[in-house]
Amino acid sequence: MFNRALQREAEPEMKIADEEVVGLSGIELLREERLVLKDIELSIRRGQHWVLLGPNGSGKSSLLSVLQGLLWPIEGEIRVLGRLFGESDLSELRRLIGFVGNEIEPEFPDWQTVEEIAWSGGVGTVGLRFDKPTPADRQRARRLLGAAGIGHLAKRRFAFLSQGQRRMATIVRALMVKPGLLILDEPASGLDPVARENFLAKLTALMKNPAGPVILYVTHHVEEILPSFTHVLMLKQGRAVAQGAVAQALTAKNLGKVFGQAVVLKRSQGRYTLRLAGRGAMG
Repeated sequence: MFNRALQREAEPEMKIADEEVVGLSGIELLREERLVLKDIELSIRRGQHWVLLGPNGSGKSSLLSVLQGLLWPIEGEIRVLGRLFGESDLSELRRLIGFVGNEIEPEFPDWQTVEEIAWSGGVGTVGLRFDKPTPADRQRARRLLGAAGIGHLAKRRFAFLSQGQRRMATIVRALMVKPGLLILDEPASGLDPVARENFLAKLTALMKNPAGPVILYVTHHVEEILPSFTHVLMLKQGRAVAQGAVAQALTAKNLGKVFGQAVVLKRSQGRYTLRLAGRGAMG
């Protein structure tokens, strides 16, 4: 019941005629006179869900900023949701890109309720400000909160939520506009193991809908790569080490290149674990 409800509520408003959701060609990004992205090529199509994997400083955050039009590359072409950057209204486009990340969460007003946080997604603000939610927004937020398993928290203030509940509330907010692309920037960070697995189960439900948003999931941890993820892009020092279908690209050899140390990668029931080569401790 939960799976069907969340899938139905997440369906995006728009369809992309050529099925391309993200297209990056020859991206090079300079920050503080340092090249932080080099020769990035990426094509994400509808029906795919991608993992962006790499250590700190690998360029993951910079790539996300490029996708949202917050940073502008010195070379290359960017296409998102059928729109070419430089020829499109980026403020309008950003409303069609859902984003959930640790850096935005502290910006939500602690005193506002869960439903108010959700309503703010419908008007494009971080927390409800002067705009009033429409009756349609109120109904949609109620359905989404229920589908996400936090409907009973609608009147609770954001300050009194657990970390896992906060994460689901911010995802509901992002889904309010039925985005074509949903970026999840380390969404399981700070969650205990049980909360993480509960969160990943709900994310699996969202990804099972072929009409739902394409998800780009950023992480350091192979344990979070669910069977529903189809592709992976692995970065190191701003360059792609490997990319493609998860089954082909996610290998111990490629992970060793990314993290700079030999590792052992194991897969069981569609999930991955990683440890350092020659050691018993989990990585």
